Amino acid sequence: MGVKRAPYNLYDFISKKCASLDDICIDTPAENLRLIAGASGVLSLANPQFSQKEKLIQNLAKLNADYVVLDLGAGTSFSVLDFFLAADEKIVVLTPEPTSIQNAYVFLRNGVYRMLSRFSRKSESLQAVIKSAMNPKNELNVRTVREVLQYVEDMGRENFAEPLRKELGLIRPAVIVNMARNDKEKNASRIIQVTSEKYLMINSVDIGNVFYDEQLPRMIDNIAPLVQVDGSCTALANTYEIVRKLLSHQGPNHIFSYAA
Repeated sequence: MGVKRAPYNLYDFISKKCASLDDICIDTPAENLRLIAGASGVLSLANPQFSQKEKLIQNLAKLNADYVVLDLGAGTSFSVLDFFLAADEKIVVLTPEPTSIQNAYVFLRNGVYRMLSRFSRKSESLQAVIKSAMNPKNELNVRTVREVLQYVEDMGRENFAEPLRKELGLIRPAVIVNMARNDKEKNASRIIQVTSEKYLMINSVDIGNVFYDEQLPRMIDNIAPLVQVDGSCTALANTYEIVRKLLSHQGPNHIFSYAA
């Protein structure tokens, strides 16, 4: 974002040095775009306490902003998954490499099971089924979310199965393929769409792709925001189109989260 040293960061809010998230928002070179810097040097924030996480989620909704974008860290820790699930619009960014596609699917799979686990935490028997299903070699022979729901119904817990289906319907991740070099690579999101629907019972949406552009590495080297690159940059045009699609079906005061 062109900000080399932030005067405030997330830790100032967590440690109560600042009363609100608005207090730690800093201006960036891009007009009307503010930044809340992460606290990457604070080890405790890598795995925040439940109360800290809830405080953050609640205060994100109170920010004086039209839209809030959460840049989530890598991995599938509970914190990352919970912030991802809490957002109004959930975005997954991947590259065409097989490992990235696999990681994107695993992230969504863990997100789904995290939701199922939290939803059923009042029932020990359901928790046991979901925990077992996360192990591919489980003794229940339950491999997919569809089989989990069927198993729940067979247990005589239809009252849980239908609400779970509704919760799954709320997870509609928008998938973006980054650094695509040709039309074949930009279709990598199709793999996520097919596998997610088949095994996780969620419908993902292809929201666009960003083609590789040689200007981007230079921009990163200079710590410059994307809006400052040359207007001929293909990736810039791709990004504008993705943003246009995202905002076309979202009102103001929405929270976007993206995992890459």
